[in-house]
Amino acid sequence: MSRSFHSVGRPSRQSGLSLIELMISIVLGLLIAGAAVSMFLSFSRTYTASESLSRIPGKRAHLV
Repeated sequence: MSRSFHSVGRPSRQSGLSLIELMISIVLGLLIAGAAVSMFLSFSRTYTASESLSRIPGKRAHLV
């Protein structure tokens, strides 16, 4: 009657992530990715608007 080491001594320790920890980390990662995409789109719109405003005086300069 031999027993394995884990059943005789202290209870074996679980390694790895639980399902809840994995789900929380996925949600946090998605929130961070969403914030990064939102900031990129905001900066892109701002750049486009400032670029178009800076070209307006140049378009009318040849009319004078």
